[in-house]
Amino acid sequence: MADDVKQIIEETAKKTGEEVKRHFDEKVEEVKRHMDVTAEALRSDIKAVAEGVETNTQQLERIETRLTNLELVKDDVEAIKVTVETIQHDLKHKADREELSALEVKLRPA
Repeated sequence: MADDVKQIIEETAKKTGEEVKRHFDEKVEEVKRHMDVTAEALRSDIKAVAEGVETNTQQLERIETRLTNLELVKDDVEAIKVTVETIQHDLKHKADREELSALEVKLRPA
């Protein structure tokens, strides 16, 4: 009888071990499938973020170009402003000289 009990225990242990291994293998496969799905979703999200970064980078480059162009235009406007101020100054002095000459003509004895 002891041999029978020992044999039943051994068979039960063997079946239990096989069952545990089978269950473990199933869970491993289930986790692998889940991780594959998760990894694919992450790849998709990362790709979308990378595309967004690329779009933003291009927009920033365009903005930098426009800003540089605006700075050049500002420099041109400043140069024009200085030129206009110089012309105004020269015209004022010319007008003053012309008025003085006209006044001298009027004041000259005839």
